[in-house]
Amino acid sequence: TILDSLKDTLVITAVGGGAQVVPFLTVYAVLPSSLLFLFMYSHASQHLSRAALFNAIVGTFMAFFVMFAFVLYPNAESLHLHSLADRLGQA
Repeated sequence: TILDSLKDTLVITAVGGGAQVVPFLTVYAVLPSSLLFLFMYSHASQHLSRAALFNAIVGTFMAFFVMFAFVLYPNAESLHLHSLADRLGQA
């Protein structure tokens, strides 16, 4: 899919990234998050109407993108754990 290819491209070309990171992300990030979404969607589809389920999913994605645009991306440098990595590297 397009998002999977985009993820691979961004990870491979990122500083400190590379092809060796893709399997790690697939196993420890993509697979658990997709299973979590599957279980949450299954539970919600049994308890919500079709329109409410659609609105909940669209609202969740919109909230994430708003949070990314206004909170995560502007504060990316302060959210990175560079100092922790430096301390662990020296120990």
